Amino acid sequence: ISAVLGLIGVAMNASALVVVAFIILGLFMGASSNYTVSMAAQYWRGEDFSSVFALVNAIANLLSAVGPMLIATLLFSMAGVRGVFIACLVGGILSVILMSAFSGKHIKDIDDEERQKVGKAADDALLGRL
Repeated sequence: ISAVLGLIGVAMNASALVVVAFIILGLFMGASSNYTVSMAAQYWRGEDFSSVFALVNAIANLLSAVGPMLIATLLFSMAGVRGVFIACLVGGILSVILMSAFSGKHIKDIDDEERQKVGKAADDALLGRL
C-alpha cells in the first residue's frame, strides 16, 4: 500500500500522499518485528522455541537494520523518493512470492527427521499449527 500510494504521490507531485506513504512504511517497519516471535511460536515446538527464536530473531534484527539504511541510501541518491517506493514495491512482490512458496509440511518433515536422529518419537503435534 505504501509503495503504490508513494508512486502515485510522486507521479502526481502530491506531497501529502507521499508523506502518508512514508508514514505507512514506518508503521509497517515497526509492526513487522512481531513476525519473528509469531513464526517461531507457530512452526516450532515449545522445547525448540528458545534456540529457534535466538537464531531467527538475530537474522530478523539484521534485516530490519538494513531497511532504514536502504531507504536513506535510495532517498539521498539519484533514485530519490521514487526509488524508495519502487524498491518497496519490488520487495513486497518478492515477499508475497516467498510466502506463497513456504511449506509448513517441509518444517514438519525436517522436525520429524531431526527428532528421529536424537531418538525422540515423531508425532503430529505440529500438524494443527501448519
